[in-house]
Amino acid sequence: MPWLLRTSCLWIFLLIYSAVSAQQFSIKKLTVRDGLTQNASHKVYKDHRGVIWIGSYEGGLSEYNGRRSHQYTVREGLSSNFVRQILEDRNGTLWAATSNGLSYWLGGKKFALLRRRDSVAYDIRSIAVDSSGW
Repeated sequence: MPWLLRTSCLWIFLLIYSAVSAQQFSIKKLTVRDGLTQNASHKVYKDHRGVIWIGSYEGGLSEYNGRRSHQYTVREGLSSNFVRQILEDRNGTLWAATSNGLSYWLGGKKFALLRRRDSVAYDIRSIAVDSSGW
């Protein structure tokens, strides 16, 4: 009998726990109809404001705020339209690693290229923020 009681209590606990901890997520498929530059994406990043940034192979970077999107390409200062990685530092600056260097968001609707002293652009494949946020 004690075994049956323990098993019943365990099942009741699991049912209550699953009901309380269950979360519902909504998924929206974004396409060129929603303003993206391409249907295929390479990287997706959500910043501290809740804005979704979508990097593509050849279409640059799309900013999606939940209602509409805005595109950034080399015309807006992005170093390349092939975005490999997206992240945000502790100051809220958005960084994009591209096939032609590292770009950072100036705010508004512009990006800038982080230049090396030798002015040579490199194919940046990955970027990371360290434990101090830089």
